[in-house]
Amino acid sequence: MKKRKVKGFYDKTAGTELRLYAENDYELYKRETAIVNNYKRKIKKGTFNMVKAEKGVFNLLVTPAARKYTKEFGGNSRTMFPSATRKGVAKGKARDIFRGILRGEYD
Repeated sequence: MKKRKVKGFYDKTAGTELRLYAENDYELYKRETAIVNNYKRKIKKGTFNMVKAEKGVFNLLVTPAARKYTKEFGGNSRTMFPSATRKGVAKGKARDIFRGILRGEYD
């Protein structure tokens, strides 16, 4: 399987802003809760895959958060939050969710 190169660069400030926005918005929090419950079930069954988890967080949480942020504050989600930034946020969020589940934070 060929890896795709991510265009752009990871903007730490924009990534932090997007992550905080996603954590403090109620609609996005409900999405995160659904993702956590799904990952808990997959970990319990033994079918959890981190690569797919990162992709799921990217598609179901981070990209909608970027769109909602730009709709609320103006701008373009693709220029304000480049692909590399959104993928970096998704990777960190997926790993935090996984570690939190293993520590029992979501019980």
